Amino acid sequence: MKPLILITGANRGLGYATAKQLASTGKYRHLIGARTQKTAQDAIEKLGSASNDLTPVILDLNIDESIKPAAAFIQERFGSLDFLETNVFGVTVVTDAFILLLRASKYPDRRIVNVTSGLGQIGIAYSPTSECSAKI
Repeated sequence: MKPLILITGANRGLGYATAKQLASTGKYRHLIGARTQKTAQDAIEKLGSASNDLTPVILDLNIDESIKPAAAFIQERFGSLDFLETNVFGVTVVTDAFILLLRASKYPDRRIVNVTSGLGQIGIAYSPTSECSAKI
C-alpha cells in the first residue's frame, strides 16, 4: 500500500507545490489539507481529480479547534499517517495532534517534514551570534 501523507496548506503556495511534486510521482496517497472543503477540492481538481490518492482534509492551522477534528477524521478513515508535512507556524500544535497517528503507522520510514521558505533563514544570518544551532 502507498504511504499516506498529510500536507497542510496544500491548496496554495509551498504546500500546493509540494503536493503537486509528490502527486506527480504516483508513489503516495495524499491528504490535501486546506481551510475549507472548497479550497481543498479546488486543489484536488488542479492536481488531478481522477486519482483516488487525493483526499480533502479541512484543517486551519490558525484555528486550533480545527486540528483535532482533522486528526479524528484521519484516524477514523485511515487509522494511521506515514508523513506529516507542515509549515513552521503549525509545527507544535499539528505535531501534537497527529503524533499518535504517526506512531500507529507501520510504514518503516515515517516522518514529520517541516516546510518553510528561505526567508526563515534571514534571521539566523543576521543574528548577533554566528551559531545556527540551539541547545535542546
